[in-house]
Amino acid sequence: MNAGGRELIGLNNDSIGQSLADIDAVHSLLNSVCTDVNTTHHFVRDRDYCVTTQGHKQTLRVSGTILRNQRKDEIGTVVYVRDVTQKALLEERLRRMERYMGLGSLAAGLQHEIKNPLSALSLHIQLLHERLAQELPQPDVLEMLDILHTEVNRISNVLDGFRNYTSVTQLGRSPVLIPRLIEKLVRLLRPRAEAQHITLVINLPQQPAGSVLADSGQLEQVILNLALNAVAAMPAGGILTRTVDTRDDSVRIVVADTGHGIPTEVHSQIFDPYFTTRNESTGMGLALCDKIIRQHGGSIDFRTGENYEGLPGTEFTVLLPLDET
Repeated sequence: MNAGGRELIGLNNDSIGQSLADIDAVHSLLNSVCTDVNTTHHFVRDRDYCVTTQGHKQTLRVSGTILRNQRKDEIGTVVYVRDVTQKALLEERLRRMERYMGLGSLAAGLQHEIKNPLSALSLHIQLLHERLAQELPQPDVLEMLDILHTEVNRISNVLDGFRNYTSVTQLGRSPVLIPRLIEKLVRLLRPRAEAQHITLVINLPQQPAGSVLADSGQLEQVILNLALNAVAAMPAGGILTRTVDTRDDSVRIVVADTGHGIPTEVHSQIFDPYFTTRNESTGMGLALCDKIIRQHGGSIDFRTGENYEGLPGTEFTVLLPLDET
């Protein structure tokens, strides 16, 4: 094993001679690739797995091949490991962008073909409700009308969320101090948190963290949405922590909860439009958060199962470039 391999896998020189099956379980894919190569005698290409190193998630890409001598005899197996973290992030962002670009014309069509009839339907439901109210109708009739009105409004809200997601609007940017924004949103969220037995924790830097050039209204929407998702993940109470600090030339915002976490099988869909694990949600919240942060030149990511304080739950991290001026 060369020096680069030892560094990526976290081994030392004493590990030479050890079986791949005996190294840390997080690197079990290495042994799996080696076994597949020896079984099939064919090249195994580009299998990815993730590890967490000093709190940062890395994506490692593994390939394997049979090692042959000049006479083409099989004399061993070579396993390649590469750190493709940045490439994987870029590929994921490109996939999100491709999905986003195809939604603009669809949103315009839906707005015209569905929203306009919905408005007419809502108006006639209201007129019918008023007419029946004068004639003392049966309570179950009024209840059915209320259900119709509620469902029409829900469909309308879904369409509005889709339109907002696909709209390309200019940001009204100005210097924003993130700690002040966090303190404002804490005051807004405190009554709901207390009613749900959730403890609010704020970790703000002792020194000024600097400002970001942002649309404060949209940034508030992102942080509030992340906080509301965290609250929804802790129906029996817990701890909601918001942390602000600086990393290199960026401001880092962390929203962490001690809730039930996010199932592994849905990690790749978290930022997709209309994907949700809650019946009462439209599934547009995190998609909008992702879009807004990308418009600001930043990034948003998450990890789940254990947050940055070592507690169970989920942690969302937003990075925004500092205002250089």
